[in-house]
Amino acid sequence: MENVSVLVGVRGRFQPRTPRIGAEALEVAISDAFNRWGFPVGAWGPCDSGADPESPEPDAMRGWAHFELVSPVQTEDLDLPVQGFARTTWDALELFGQIDLAGLDAIVPTACAGDRMWARVAGSVLRGAGRASNPRAHARIQAGRAWREAPAAAGDSRAILDVLSELVEISAAMDEVALAAYPAGPRVNPFVPREDDPVRAEVLLPAWTLDDAAWLAEAMCVSCRRAGVAQDLLLSVRIGTREH
Repeated sequence: MENVSVLVGVRGRFQPRTPRIGAEALEVAISDAFNRWGFPVGAWGPCDSGADPESPEPDAMRGWAHFELVSPVQTEDLDLPVQGFARTTWDALELFGQIDLAGLDAIVPTACAGDRMWARVAGSVLRGAGRASNPRAHARIQAGRAWREAPAAAGDSRAILDVLSELVEISAAMDEVALAAYPAGPRVNPFVPREDDPVRAEVLLPAWTLDDAAWLAEAMCVSCRRAGVAQDLLLSVRIGTREH
């Protein structure tokens, strides 16, 4: 398999610590964070990054990073560390300002998400009942094809949601759940919706944090794979719209 990539970006309101922070400085900070912390990790190496400190929208894409497969390994059972990539991107942005999390997007090659990733996601400490807030946090997750030229995501939405329900409590699904918004900003990013009716659900998370949002994206990724989907997907996590 060639040109295997993972892209991860975080959304939210951004309050800079100092005025006139440029997008280029944030992009360099994101890239430097991965290089400084020892990437490539496992099979993945950093490729590109982007940032937008200027958009006034509270759910703008603030920072994203692109990783490519750099090691000759069996791609059928890779780990796709969306959570680790999101956390590092977030930490780099926080060097320059405060972010109020609104959501997360990821483009993932689900064909690579095998038993190894399933075991990590299913066994995550983030699922522990002891850390649940009261009330729990509502979040929305949706999955659709990542690229315009790709066919519509093959897979039974009911089968995907059945698998997802093994990992997280689903409170609403499909037509009951609003589509994710992708507000345009001055900086182009790769997270563009390609389907009119993506698989989607509203779920109950222990808390609304970056790590929980990234875990939810990973949970949808492994659920799609177990339901037979084997293509690049755009996964989008947003804060829930229902009353808690």
